[in-house]
Amino acid sequence: MTIVAKLIEQTQLNPEKIVIQDKDRAVTSAKFITDIHNVASSLKGKNVLSETNVIIYASNSYAFICTYFAVHLLSARSVVVDPKSETNFLQFIVNKVRPSYIVSSPEELFNSQSNIHKVKNKAENSLIADILFTSGTTGEPKGVALSHQQILDSTLHILSNVGNNETDIELLLMPLSHSFGLGRMRSALYAGTVLVIGYPLNRMKQVFKAIEQHKVTGFGIVPAAWEFILKMSRDKIVEYSSQIQYIELGSAYFSPENKQTMRSWFPETNLVMHYGLTEVSRAIFSRFHHDPHESLGIIDIGTDVRILAPDSSIQGHGIEGEIALRSNWMLSEYLDNPNLTKASFSDGFFKTGDLGLINGKHLYLKGRLKEVINVGGKKVNPQDVESALKKMKFISDCACVAYPDPDMGEVVKAFVVFTEQNMCSEQEIKKYLHDKLPSHMRPQYYENIDSIPKTANGKIQRLKLKSS
Repeated sequence: MTIVAKLIEQTQLNPEKIVIQDKDRAVTSAKFITDIHNVASSLKGKNVLSETNVIIYASNSYAFICTYFAVHLLSARSVVVDPKSETNFLQFIVNKVRPSYIVSSPEELFNSQSNIHKVKNKAENSLIADILFTSGTTGEPKGVALSHQQILDSTLHILSNVGNNETDIELLLMPLSHSFGLGRMRSALYAGTVLVIGYPLNRMKQVFKAIEQHKVTGFGIVPAAWEFILKMSRDKIVEYSSQIQYIELGSAYFSPENKQTMRSWFPETNLVMHYGLTEVSRAIFSRFHHDPHESLGIIDIGTDVRILAPDSSIQGHGIEGEIALRSNWMLSEYLDNPNLTKASFSDGFFKTGDLGLINGKHLYLKGRLKEVINVGGKKVNPQDVESALKKMKFISDCACVAYPDPDMGEVVKAFVVFTEQNMCSEQEIKKYLHDKLPSHMRPQYYENIDSIPKTANGKIQRLKLKSS
């Protein structure tokens, strides 16, 4: 069964159940499926055929959600893009997928419906459902092709860890232009959870109003969103601790200190954080109330994990190497890129490009292989240096990269963003770090900048810093 088939089945069982709350407008299951069929009819009239690619400009709107599933209903492929992406990135995608149609404004499909009729569900589990392009932090965008079966398996895996069900009400805070937001949307609707939309994160008063008005019991956020919530409202979120049943985090580094804060603020809430990539979404989950804060979580049923040496041999427990993953929902191949596909797999395991190790039943992340700084043969994870720097009251944000050095090969360079009220000298920072970090981890160069370049999910774009 595909996800869109599950949604149709739910309508047959309970057509009047509210499935989406679009601000003050409640959408029943029957209305939702009718609108999906109507949009599919419009797309069919625009010559969208089975197994063709449809680019959809994403928005956290009801129209987008209907369009996404309408494409699936036709057994076409949803190519979801962020309309705010750079022009070159969008043009690359257009050239790569050669779309049969581009939906630049999903709302227009509702207004252009003519000769509407019920569309037969043509989605099959083996067919490609989504093509997601990773803008990433380095290199050319990669097209990740996922089948209906793979996104279904991923959805079931998410539900087994997050635990939301038909009694829950979820506030959608993550953008649907990215894998995290799409995963939350799919798993909420599949489980019968009411999905609340129309409340962007940058309007915190409206977000808190939505939590109260709609009796929200869960949501998903990236670490940058959590930091934004604290910056804009301090600890107001704690007022809803007993109401919130689950929170899923992911997509970027989250410090042990932040995990401990969340654990103390939400003692009865299922707090989970996923580790994975667009290629292997939500591979591992850590549970804040049960797992060591430094770990990525317990090696889970459904995901096989290996630690690989540079020659792709398997490392023993406690030895660092490249994390490799295998699951039912990981990509089968990159779109039209057999060479990259071949280079990305080892004995059926996807090579993540992350450095890590296994200790007991837990997986630990030690950094990105391409981002680890080699200081005279000693490996430095930039996140460890950044964590120390962020504890200074003068620094609001920072990022570290490798900088060429004639003696050590590489040394650490830190880009720092000072708080609005305070600044400090390079010597003051060096003095502070002297007792906090060993000498090879201390930055040798500093640069003050206005902001750290990041992806929409909060990942630092280190390549931009290196080339600046």
